[in-house]
Parts: sequence; structure tokens; C-alpha cells
Amino acid sequence: MLRVAPGAFEPEPAVDSAVIVVEPYDLDDRLGPDEEDELWRLVQASFRERRKMLHNVLVRQLPLDTARVTAALDATGIAADRRPQTLAVGEWLALREALTPIGPGVRGR
Repeated sequence: MLRVAPGAFEPEPAVDSAVIVVEPYDLDDRLGPDEEDELWRLVQASFRERRKMLHNVLVRQLPLDTARVTAALDATGIAADRRPQTLAVGEWLALREALTPIGPGVRGR
């Protein structure tokens, strides 16, 4: 970090400034197009019934059987009775990974 004195600016601010260097990670951790599509299908399906328990919503809204949903929730440490709005981003990513492939269909639609 490089400190920059107030006198380096016109008009002179009442604070010191700093220059920082931001370097990107070498590894790109973004999802690919197919993975991102699966994630959004999972999240959107879950929030169709946001006040319901996650396990029940997934079984009703996605083309997934009960055993597969139960296994994925167990593998990720997400309780079956949680509501979709209580999951953190990392939990959604882990759940997508555990359920892959999700498939394009949505039940009841």
C-alpha cells in the first residue's frame, strides 16, 4: 500500500489517501454456463414455495426423487426442514453440486 498525502490533490482533502494493488486470483472460480443454469433452476424452484421446507419444495418443483434430495441435503449438512430463504450462497452452491445433474424440467409446469 502506498500512502498519498493530502497535498497531492487539489483541492486538498482533510484525509490521507492510499493506493492499493488488487490482483485477481489465478484460479477462476466462476460457474460455467451449464452449472450457472442449474444453480438458477434450483434457486428459482426453491423460492416458488419459499415458506415451505426445502426438502418438500425440491421434491415437488424439480424432477428429482425423494431419496436423491434427501441424500444431497445430508451430504451438504443442510437440514431438510430449513426454508429456502435461510440458505447462504455457499450452501446453494454445495446443494447444486450435490444434486447435479438437476435436469431441465420443472414439475407441475
